[in-house]
Amino acid sequence: MPATQFKILSTNYLPGETSNRLIIEIGDHHLSCAVSNEGHSQVVAFEMFTFDAEEASDLEATFSTIKTQSQILSNAFSSVDIVVNNGLSVLVPAYKFNKEISDDYLRLALGDGGAHLKVFDKLECDPAIVNVYRLPINWNDVLLKHYEIRSASHIYTKIVQAALDTNKANETIYIQFYHSHFIVCALRQQVLLFIQSFSYDAPEDVVYMLLNITQQLELARPLVRVSGMIELQSNLYREMQKYFSNIEVEVLGEGQAIEQEQHPAHYFTPFSKLVS
Repeated sequence: MPATQFKILSTNYLPGETSNRLIIEIGDHHLSCAVSNEGHSQVVAFEMFTFDAEEASDLEATFSTIKTQSQILSNAFSSVDIVVNNGLSVLVPAYKFNKEISDDYLRLALGDGGAHLKVFDKLECDPAIVNVYRLPINWNDVLLKHYEIRSASHIYTKIVQAALDTNKANETIYIQFYHSHFIVCALRQQVLLFIQSFSYDAPEDVVYMLLNITQQLELARPLVRVSGMIELQSNLYREMQKYFSNIEVEVLGEGQAIEQEQHPAHYFTPFSKLVS
């Protein structure tokens, strides 16, 4: 059965309010739902559920179970946006992009995939970038059965756009942790160098991959910004501190962060950033 990881309903959350906007992030092993009021950048309600590979293979049944557990998903919303959190993405410079051969980009980088829709996001940067990604058809069909979807976008697009809009450091690595994977985004002087998703089992896996990335990109002493599902007293975080001297936890300011006191604020930074 899907597990409820978080259930946060602030006093500002009014179920059924016509101005409520729902953002659903769906990944291979998790689904989160965040509610904001249209035109505002703060999450007023948040829930997150995780599920195993067997449950993921029958997403219709899994989503129906989640919906019965949720105090958010059973309500009506003025708009519903989907964020796809998978690694099935290729970022292409806009001047090289050709829609007619975009399947070839995905096939060369990722191999042949299952049944999927091909979707495009454009990143507003210089030079412009097009994110070409696969949206599994079963994800799309299940969500369309329950909601009228206004837009779909990929998590890489969200991460890169937020980093480009706010980053001022010379070299920065953003790391967002989830329950079974993490996403790394690296920039140098407002230029995207790298973004990729990795599964992991042990702290050593994370450190090895981060050190390999910094070596390959020739990053001397990058600022490392960490957020998401990572304990600051864990072996993983202590191992990272051994190898990265310039590391900080990314927490959003008042008016953006989810209002709650039960959990560390950085847990929710990746989800709060989806609203802006």
